Amino acid sequence: MKKLHYAKLNSDGDIPCFEFNGIEELRNFVAAILAQNPTDKAEKLVYLIAIQDEIFVSQNCELIQELFDGNLNVAYPFFENEDIFIQEYPSYEDAYMVALYMRETNPLCYKQ
Repeated sequence: MKKLHYAKLNSDGDIPCFEFNGIEELRNFVAAILAQNPTDKAEKLVYLIAIQDEIFVSQNCELIQELFDGNLNVAYPFFENEDIFIQEYPSYEDAYMVALYMRETNPLCYKQ
């Protein structure tokens, strides 16, 4: 079972969790999310993706798709019952503020 927590832009309340029986279902769902943000769209989105202990921030839908298609999955394999997070933001500033907050317990989060 794969779990994806997906927060659309300007979502209020709890982040919905979607469960998938296999990686292919998860990939198809992510592809559908990214297809809603075409690269020629005026209001592009910035995505924050959290997998295991890693956080990725990007507006590059092709790179994000590669992550889920398996090319980057070699370095960050998706384990059973692992929680994966995708969150949409209107800017890098907003996405990085959340990423920083997510890392506050890490000793490398701030300069010493």
